[in-house]
Amino acid sequence: MKSEQLLLRISEMPYEDLLKKVGDIRDARVDARAASANKATKKTKPKKAAVDKLVDKMTADEKAKLIALLEGGS
Repeated sequence: MKSEQLLLRISEMPYEDLLKKVGDIRDARVDARAASANKATKKTKPKKAAVDKLVDKMTADEKAKLIALLEGGS
């Protein structure tokens, strides 16, 4: 649809309908962002589980060394 036709349809649309369409578009964008964030979270969970398993197998001394390394110590 050409932009002139689209503008004409929008200008003829009742104000309440226009507000509803804008709200629907906004809701769809929010839903898409939430789905994208949810998808990213699902990708990181398996990595976190693998790290948790590895840390669980570490001895207390190894954990202390790891914490020192992460905090910038030696």
